[in-house]
Amino acid sequence: MDDKQSKLGEVLKELSSEDAVSNEEKIRGYLLRLQAIYQPEFRHFYSDIFAVITKIDGDSRKTASERNIVTLQGNINVLYSHSIDGDFSEEFKLCLRKLYDHVNLDIARLEYTKRIVDTINESNTITNKELRVVKAKAEQMQKEYVTILGIFSSIVLTFVAGMFFSSAVLSNIDKTTIYRLVFVMSLIGLMLFNLFHFLLDYVQRINRGVVVDNEKNSLISGINVFIGLIMVIDFVLWLVYWWRFS
Repeated sequence: MDDKQSKLGEVLKELSSEDAVSNEEKIRGYLLRLQAIYQPEFRHFYSDIFAVITKIDGDSRKTASERNIVTLQGNINVLYSHSIDGDFSEEFKLCLRKLYDHVNLDIARLEYTKRIVDTINESNTITNKELRVVKAKAEQMQKEYVTILGIFSSIVLTFVAGMFFSSAVLSNIDKTTIYRLVFVMSLIGLMLFNLFHFLLDYVQRINRGVVVDNEKNSLISGINVFIGLIMVIDFVLWLVYWWRFS
């Protein structure tokens, strides 16, 4: 029994080739082979037929060979049509009809399963794209929140530090010379200005990545140079004042 099941599987594999039933002689040969398999009282197993069809379909996908289940379906139809008009027993025709029906049924089932899998894969692809979009939006929102928090923290920190240092300087304005006052105020301004700039630049780097703005860097450098010149001039004037009145 197992030997005949194996022989039937070999016949089905051969029938999946395009040139299997290319002429009357080959058709007659396959019908005789199948007639020998189905006698006496042989009954094929549905599971074995489905396994053979699945293997044929899998091999055709991997190797891109000419063997495929569509060709098998057409060749089985050819054999069944020739058996009706041939000199074969009714019992064999009935067996061949059952084989034809079961092959068609399993092929239809396999094709339906593949369509379902393709639909699921397509849905998964769409879902993955939507998830990537949602993830990108979430990351962008996180960057925006960091930016807002950073700007707010920078303003508060700069404002508090400026008020603290300014209060400390102004509270002792009557105890020092104008030269020291201008120098200290310039130094405080230079520190607060650069601190505010560094904080905002850090927020920008987090939000947009590393961005080099030559125009902005030139402006910042110019302001630093200007404040530095004020401090240098103030120091020189203090030296002159000290030299004349010491």
